[in-house]
Amino acid sequence: MKGIKLGIVGICLGLCGIAFTTNNIIAIGCTFIGLVLSIIGLFTKDK
Repeated sequence: MKGIKLGIVGICLGLCGIAFTTNNIIAIGCTFIGLVLSIIGLFTKDK
């Protein structure tokens, strides 16, 4: 499961790069929120 979570963080980083090329502040904000949530999910324990 750790590999899947790490892959999701990688996808979020790729989307962050795409958002920066568009120069859209709403897209950049949304990708940062998604990145933070995926990093939090990476470090939480699975049941």
